[in-house]
Amino acid sequence: MSPRLLKTLFARLLVLLGISSACSAPAQASDEAIAWLQKMGDALRQENYDGIFSYMRGSTYETIRIVHRMEDGVEKERLFNLNGKVRELYREDNEIICLHPEADDIDTDHTVQIGPFSPAFTERVLATQNLYRLSMRGTDRIAGREAVKLSISPSFNDRYGYRLWLDAETGLMLQSHLVERGRVREIFQFSSLKVGSEIDATALASAIDGDTASHRLALDTAAGPEKPVWRVRWLPDGFRPVRQQGNRLHFSDGVATLSVFVEGAETPALPEMATTVGGTVVITRRFKPSEALPEAPWEAGGDDVEVEVRFDRQVAWWAGRQLTDRAQLVSDGTGLTATFPVANVDAFIGWMIGFEDAAEIVGPPE
Repeated sequence: MSPRLLKTLFARLLVLLGISSACSAPAQASDEAIAWLQKMGDALRQENYDGIFSYMRGSTYETIRIVHRMEDGVEKERLFNLNGKVRELYREDNEIICLHPEADDIDTDHTVQIGPFSPAFTERVLATQNLYRLSMRGTDRIAGREAVKLSISPSFNDRYGYRLWLDAETGLMLQSHLVERGRVREIFQFSSLKVGSEIDATALASAIDGDTASHRLALDTAAGPEKPVWRVRWLPDGFRPVRQQGNRLHFSDGVATLSVFVEGAETPALPEMATTVGGTVVITRRFKPSEALPEAPWEAGGDDVEVEVRFDRQVAWWAGRQLTDRAQLVSDGTGLTATFPVANVDAFIGWMIGFEDAAEIVGPPE
């Protein structure tokens, strides 16, 4: 729903990473907090509700009406954009369609960013309790409804935390803050909300007058078939690869996300910078191709294999010269044993063939 941020980044390394506080949470409150988080995930799927919420991120301020119904086991939902251009998102389970008035100049590049207002958020937090601590923080009142407060605090100082306000009756999320060292970076908040069977199916009808143009969206983007020609050598604790799109690599700890990509310099240079837009940190770096290319051909690719190779004494000196500082080398006087990561298996095998019988792949066995 939010407009795309920083639409084009030229010839740079881009890192999108939440940087957060690490407030501790009382262990005795975690069981209750987990139960409320599970209730929130169930309510987002199963309850019928009609409300208006605001989403604030940096200089972006959006007001959205949401209507959600569960009909015969199928989730149906429509979001009406109340600020700026007329736009609606209609969802049935995981199928999402974006609708515009037909006469509009349509920008089909949208993102679906609703922070913790998603059942997937609950599932990810519950799956990463070693990285985030949950605790209860008392009660409050949001949109005229009684609410309980939860805190989701990261165990490491390199990502954001959340404060959640959940409806005391149903568990629906009424408000959320994305926080960094006590500073609020993003806010999601209902200003009005109706919950229950009185939400009629007619409320899901489009409010756009006249003909509409539509296009499909997705909550997530599937990985492309192509492999990247480079790899990331370091990641924050708990992050793992979740998706790739060409030379764009995406990582997540289950809650926070990190994306890294490189683009060519055909366009005018963007200066090196580090900036924050809401809860997104953007870092750009310029480099020469010689600085970016790996020193060894087997280090450029999308494979992820650690190999162990035994080199005979007569070729050990040559192999050692060609291996980069990423290799662990053990020499015992009769030869050399090297352990190192391989990102391009074909290039590695081609290099090994040149040693003929003077080198042996010890592991992995495949």
